[in-house]
Amino acid sequence: MDQVDRSILNEIQSHFPITSRPYQEVATRLNLSEEEVIQRVRRLKEIGVIRRIGGNFHSYRLNFTSTLCAAKVPEEKLDQFVEVVNGYPGVTHNYLRDNPYNVWFTFIAP
Repeated sequence: MDQVDRSILNEIQSHFPITSRPYQEVATRLNLSEEEVIQRVRRLKEIGVIRRIGGNFHSYRLNFTSTLCAAKVPEEKLDQFVEVVNGYPGVTHNYLRDNPYNVWFTFIAP
């Protein structure tokens, strides 16, 4: 990852444009081509630097409530547990931790 990648990450994280061609706008801001921005974003997703690109909302302004949940899950049941938890649309984060409560996730709902 180089300085151009860092600049792209900063732009899409802090100033993602809501336009029909957002990567063109990012490219213009950074003096790059749209294709270069798209290729770099794809690569950053492939190597796991970018997990997802999407909205980030203020739950309280939507009258939603969020909570942090912890679970103590036996290792042999982790995959099944995570699949079930991630099946709920309100789960926004899901982390495996080296702790007796080894699965932590956030849940948001109206």
